[in-house]
Amino acid sequence: MFEPLLPTMDHSEQALIGLGFSAYEARAYVALLGAGTANGYEIAKRSGVPRGNIYDVLDRLIDRKAVTRRPGPGRGLFVAVSPGHLGDVLQADLSAAISHATSLLTTIAEPVVAEPIWEIDGYDQLLAATRDAVSTAQSSIAIALYPNEAAAVGEQAEIAFRRGTSVVSVCMASCERPCGGCMGTIYRRNAAAAGDDTQRSLVVLSDDRWAIAGRIQGEHASAVRTAQPAIVDLARYFISASIATSKEIQS
Repeated sequence: MFEPLLPTMDHSEQALIGLGFSAYEARAYVALLGAGTANGYEIAKRSGVPRGNIYDVLDRLIDRKAVTRRPGPGRGLFVAVSPGHLGDVLQADLSAAISHATSLLTTIAEPVVAEPIWEIDGYDQLLAATRDAVSTAQSSIAIALYPNEAAAVGEQAEIAFRRGTSVVSVCMASCERPCGGCMGTIYRRNAAAAGDDTQRSLVVLSDDRWAIAGRIQGEHASAVRTAQPAIVDLARYFISASIATSKEIQS
């Protein structure tokens, strides 16, 4: 039933409306709280709630555990529970409602399966994983690498490029001229940003879903391969940041 907002509602009444009380319920509770104990007629007079509605309103407040009824003339006397007790009741009801809703929603939510992370140990294993990522990419490959690794995966990158896969290569060594290993759109990293190639990185982003992040030091290499979103996001950021400090040298 529609209940219009009563005129000149105070902040306490507006706060109760924010907690789900109707305008009539809020006004009646606040009026009764100030009266102590009163009958329906007195509450209607104090609150401004129409007399024809007051007992329905009081019944709803009793259901909310905001008001109690005591024996008395006519339909009895009414007492508002203390604000502290009302707060406890509302908090318990809200917690129960949240728990119930969560339980219902959990039954229809698709389970979230954590993406596995594979560790790669060894340089040859890293190159094999990179070749596989490049060879199986369907739509795009973005790769930040050094000349040694570019030469090792160049054949697979060229095949992917020729079949229509978007290929972006970032030369981390800042080669002055293309070495022939990088494919697709090639960026030469700013020379000032280039690092010592005895400690190299290799980052691959395949179909914007799979990532390889590796570190190469001498003949040793370690890396991870995963579709785990956090690592994929980091790989995407690394390549984007590398491109931002690079100059395109071939398309």
